[in-house]
Amino acid sequence: MIKLYDYYRASSAYRVRLALNLKGLDYQSIHVDLLKGEHHGADYKAINPLGTVPYLIDGDVALNQSLAIVQYLDNQYPDTKLVYGDAATQANIWQLALLVATDIHPFGTPQVWKKYLMGILDATQDQADAWINHWLTRGLSTYETMLTRSATQSEFSCGDAISLADICLLPQLYNAHRYKIDLSPYPNLRRIEQNMLQHEAVLKSTPEAHPEAPEELEKIHA
Repeated sequence: MIKLYDYYRASSAYRVRLALNLKGLDYQSIHVDLLKGEHHGADYKAINPLGTVPYLIDGDVALNQSLAIVQYLDNQYPDTKLVYGDAATQANIWQLALLVATDIHPFGTPQVWKKYLMGILDATQDQADAWINHWLTRGLSTYETMLTRSATQSEFSCGDAISLADICLLPQLYNAHRYKIDLSPYPNLRRIEQNMLQHEAVLKSTPEAHPEAPEELEKIHA
């Protein structure tokens, strides 16, 4: 069985849970508690030298980058494709996915805002919040603009089926809600979010649905 080393609220792990559940794949979720620092421990580093989540093991295949994991799953289990369509559509899916994965997500991770900004640079909580708000707003605004340039309005980012772009977008919208960012300027993003949350496989993947999520967790994508 596929093993997924996971944390309930990590955005990149959320992406992989979405991919696995949308493909209807059975997997074992192994919780790595980031708040307790389990990812820094020798036991976990012996499994994943990078010391991050997600980490996926499928037989002899072991991968620690979420987009690489989804690409592997798409090739190995192609019945439900997450990168689909002609060359232009596939390029657009990757373009939007990478916008999230490289231009939004890295700036909002705890190792950046908490460990570096607040720990090393001694930023205040308000300054760290402003940092997160800036990068999330900048990235989501760009994503919204790119969607408005599309000649046709689809149910999801790149068509009428959920794609890699959507499974990168949804966790960032979750984060935007957590940080109380106003999403009213982004009608396309809000529409995609609501369309995705109609799918049972998506609801199974949310942080709130995770078996290790605390009962008091704020309900955002529940």
